[in-house]
Amino acid sequence: MVEFSLAFAVSAFVAGLFTFLAPCTLPLVPGYLSFISGVKDEDLENPDTKDAAKKKIFKNGVFFMLGFTVIFVLFGTLAGLFGEALRQSQDILSIIGGILVIIFGLFMVGAFKLSFLQGEKRMRMPKWLEIGKPSSSLIIGGTFAVGWTPCVGPILGSILALAAAGGSALQGALLLLVFSAGLALPFILIAFGYSNAQARIKRYFELAKKYRVPIFILFGIVIGFLVWLAVISIIGQFSGGFELLQRSVGENALSLTDALRWPLIALTSLLLAWWSYKKPDIDVISVVGGMFLIPLGVILLNQDFGLVIQYGFELFHVFEYDAILDRL
Repeated sequence: MVEFSLAFAVSAFVAGLFTFLAPCTLPLVPGYLSFISGVKDEDLENPDTKDAAKKKIFKNGVFFMLGFTVIFVLFGTLAGLFGEALRQSQDILSIIGGILVIIFGLFMVGAFKLSFLQGEKRMRMPKWLEIGKPSSSLIIGGTFAVGWTPCVGPILGSILALAAAGGSALQGALLLLVFSAGLALPFILIAFGYSNAQARIKRYFELAKKYRVPIFILFGIVIGFLVWLAVISIIGQFSGGFELLQRSVGENALSLTDALRWPLIALTSLLLAWWSYKKPDIDVISVVGGMFLIPLGVILLNQDFGLVIQYGFELFHVFEYDAILDRL
């Protein structure tokens, strides 16, 4: 269960970052901050009101973040309770969760459309909400969590599936808390540096488009590593389980799969780079996020998330992780 939590926590945090950086979320963040704080451009341009305006934006940004975090954690708790109630069917939940993660990954890549996730659910703000008050920003943040389905929906659905598969209300809550942290951390950073945010966000998308090929090469290494783990997981399933495969092969248990590691990583990275080169208008963040979820879903489907921990820690040896810890 500890391995399950750690592996899923890393996945949830990365998923939160991908959600924030998506083209349907990031460009809107300055607008959201301006709306919830009630601060106008002239307030930031006036030397007498500039500092107070920045503090107001940051404070309201923090409460907006707390608002969507509370709702997401509530979702995670309910998903965990659902899984806890069906603890005897944990294997079935893991399979369902894996299938859902794969489906959401394919959706993000653009393999097909899910209309119920693409329709934006806008909620009218009650008249008694006073824009610029932290308490109002808290409530608006909660409505954001419920209503911003075009971006939040696909990845949130995957994380909720993992929370249900965990079979614990506490684990579900913690998983969604980590997801919220991945979403909230860059949000707070933008709130802190709001005055330059719009120009930097525009520059971010220009750079993502311009350097899409090296970006896909870099992320392709990580995705290729997950693809390799997914292949190990599949081989293990056909061999009656990965542990049985290890015992049957003996001391050279990993020789078959190790031979596939770097070719698969290189091939995945090069294929993604070639794809991005051929498609100048490719949605870099969504495709990377989708490609990240697909092999993750396969591993979950086979209930082999221990592989992510087992081999993930091996990567630290490349950086002499033990030696670094000894020095610290």
